[in-house]
Amino acid sequence: MAAMAGDCSEGPDGTISIRIDREAKTLTISDNASASSGDAAAAHGQQILVVNAAGGTPYQAIQPAIDAAAPGDIIQVRAGSYPPFLCSKAIRIQGETGVVVQDVQG
Repeated sequence: MAAMAGDCSEGPDGTISIRIDREAKTLTISDNASASSGDAAAAHGQQILVVNAAGGTPYQAIQPAIDAAAPGDIIQVRAGSYPPFLCSKAIRIQGETGVVVQDVQG
């Protein structure tokens, strides 16, 4: 039996694409959003949390940013490789092209 892969193409607001490759156990996020999405969030009192595996931001992994986020917040993930995460909050996670989440359990 071939390994399954899943795709989530551009959403109604054009913000994100997600590809899940169960064989390789990776989740890849591609950014389709314009730079103005962060400005719109700030105008509505939403917090923008930036994650960068290379450092230079308060968060080097996605899970701590999720833990700190409030409903409606946006997490912007810079290109890099990240450990798996769980999310049950009503938040938006946006990723640049080149974001890879390793060891996705399926």
